[in-house]
Amino acid sequence: MRWDRRAEPEGRSFNRRLGKLIAERRTAAGLTQAELAQRIGLNARESMSNIETGDRMVRAWDLCQIAEVLGLGVADFTDAAYVRRTVEP
Repeated sequence: MRWDRRAEPEGRSFNRRLGKLIAERRTAAGLTQAELAQRIGLNARESMSNIETGDRMVRAWDLCQIAEVLGLGVADFTDAAYVRRTVEP
């Protein structure tokens, strides 16, 4: 397989998948970005927006807090993000 410098780095694509999962689960819980950001101690809704779009890497502590607020485990996010990597083109 040839390396394509236009391809998205693996870490970046994982961040996007993880962010999408966070957004889906946050929405299902009936929370806004601002509400979730406040509950986990982020300074602004913009930070949550950047996490959900994959523009900001999710720190382990933030992911633990997000999972707790949403009543989920960290593995609910990381395992699902990995599965999407192996299934989605």
